[in-house]
Amino acid sequence: MVGLEGKTACLSRNGRGGIGSILRESLMKSGVTILDDGESPEAVDFAICTAGKMFVRDPGTLAEDEVNQLYDANYFFPRMFTERHIQAMRIAKKPGIILHVGSNASRYGNLGAADYAAMKAGFAKYLELRGQSVRGDGIRLSLINLGAVDSEFWGKVCQSADPALLKTIMPAPEKALTLEEVSDMLLAVLQMPTRLVLKDALVVSADFQ
Repeated sequence: MVGLEGKTACLSRNGRGGIGSILRESLMKSGVTILDDGESPEAVDFAICTAGKMFVRDPGTLAEDEVNQLYDANYFFPRMFTERHIQAMRIAKKPGIILHVGSNASRYGNLGAADYAAMKAGFAKYLELRGQSVRGDGIRLSLINLGAVDSEFWGKVCQSADPALLKTIMPAPEKALTLEEVSDMLLAVLQMPTRLVLKDALVVSADFQ
């Protein structure tokens, strides 16, 4: 296992909200220095992206602006985050891990969140192919697709959701993964030997197995 003490990390949106917040806290407790994300970030050992946005409604009711919001959060921003950190690592000749937190919607999806599922699936394919091109630089691209997580993400989803469709997708808190469980698992992934790549790993709670 690779240790975390003395390493550096960068979190998307600087770890604001949900999984990002608790992950930032856990990394710092493990001795990791957190550097700010920006247009020209420093090369870090770990670049971690937790970006995501979902609308739970009939896709035909989404306005063009809403579709653009989904595209930005679920594909465009994660892609640009990946590329700027690849560039920083290459310039510094510094091996590193770029880890994305995705969703099991990329495999299974839901009728009320078709665009979300499609964009997550498309980004997973991008990571798989892009990962092959940077292995020679010592850069590892990994993707962890999570099942239901009890987080503030759902509070935002509920604000504009179709109640009937929401019932088919929103997790019961007692069955979902906790933020602490997700954070512990992600830290474990960061400590895996560098030869191991999680191209499309899926993690769910036993209740959703």
